[in-house]
Amino acid sequence: MKVKNLLWVIIVTLTLTMGVMAQDLKNYVEDPGFEWGTAFVEDTTFYAAGGPPGWTGWINKAFLDDLFPHTGAWSGAIAEIPVEGDYDDGGFGQVVEGLKPGENYLMTAFGRLDWFTGTTNEWGLYIGVQAFGRPKVQTTIFDPEYVPVILKFTMGDTNTWADVWGWRGPGGEATMDDFGVWDYHNFLANGDFETGDLSGWDAWQYNVAIETVDTLAGNYSVRIDGVDWGGGCAQIVKDLKPGATYGLQASLKVATEGDTVYFGVKNYGADELQFHVGNTAYTQGTLSFTMPEGNTEAEIYVWKDHAGVAFCDNYLMCLMIEPTETAVEAAKNISSVSKSYVLEQNYPNPFNPRTVIRFALPCSELIKLIVYDLTGSEVKTLTHRTFSQGIHAVEWDGTDQQGNVVPTGIYFYKLEAGTYPQVRKLTFIK
Repeated sequence: MKVKNLLWVIIVTLTLTMGVMAQDLKNYVEDPGFEWGTAFVEDTTFYAAGGPPGWTGWINKAFLDDLFPHTGAWSGAIAEIPVEGDYDDGGFGQVVEGLKPGENYLMTAFGRLDWFTGTTNEWGLYIGVQAFGRPKVQTTIFDPEYVPVILKFTMGDTNTWADVWGWRGPGGEATMDDFGVWDYHNFLANGDFETGDLSGWDAWQYNVAIETVDTLAGNYSVRIDGVDWGGGCAQIVKDLKPGATYGLQASLKVATEGDTVYFGVKNYGADELQFHVGNTAYTQGTLSFTMPEGNTEAEIYVWKDHAGVAFCDNYLMCLMIEPTETAVEAAKNISSVSKSYVLEQNYPNPFNPRTVIRFALPCSELIKLIVYDLTGSEVKTLTHRTFSQGIHAVEWDGTDQQGNVVPTGIYFYKLEAGTYPQVRKLTFIK
């Protein structure tokens, strides 16, 4: 075999058997945790790309809530709607732009309901994504405590934006927080078991084997034969971010109704978490956990602690919330001066591969944000359109107008808005 072909085989093999190691993931949602404090400014744009960024796409009975945030100081809420009387509903959404046609993405969020009694005409909380060129994907929440949501969706062949939303009819007040739209990723090695073996699951293995019959998707799943004391397998995921929140999602089933199998996380510096399934049909469960400071590893497993047969498939571990301290402080700083034109220092700086530039406008304004090199030559126009009053964010990926990666060095970015331009300096490291 030629060396070039051998290297390609090695690359493909590593891609199939290793979980995601680098964590330079982008959240495409603007103001994901509502920490800008400017959500739900009324706007006429409805399901249309090109509208103002943030939570302005569509709004009905939505408000910022500081009583029940999942993280930070704020969450997005839908007011309580009486069960008795004429039907009514409420919700909010955001148009998420910059997505790629045909690509897979993950939508993440956390949601809760003040109360749900299950009486006639009462609705749960729906969280989902739609208008991306394929049927909408959603889940329903009935719990008074925050529930993690992880939804996979595939963009249509010509679509570049999607609408993420929360909605419900009559019922208790609903609260949502920490939304995300991410490029599809899985930190677990061989999480779908499609290598046809247990590669990646080498922390420990007891009474487990690859199954080709009882699969949920693809060609393989993992079978657990309890054999008196139990069975299962695990892997250690490394290089995790202290302060970040991760989601776990897996589908499990048992061979005998009422039996139990579960998946979970432990040895990450906090209490062990588990999700139990006792159904003979595949049932999907979702967990979330936050890495404590000083911890960068977690043990992810599936286990059955007594005799009996069980199955597991489509095991996913994804990023749900980046460490928030810096982002929250930046949001607070810019919010305090949002009544004037403000161009914030980009973050991170220096950067590679991406950085975010935030700016504030006191009114609706046609603006232009441009990057220049040290000679004063224009490198790239990042945006040139009308933005609404409030706080906005634009990303630069270190490429020029033709899509080429720029050289390492110092650059300037200029905000043309109002009566005078504002300029700041940034550094790109190739």
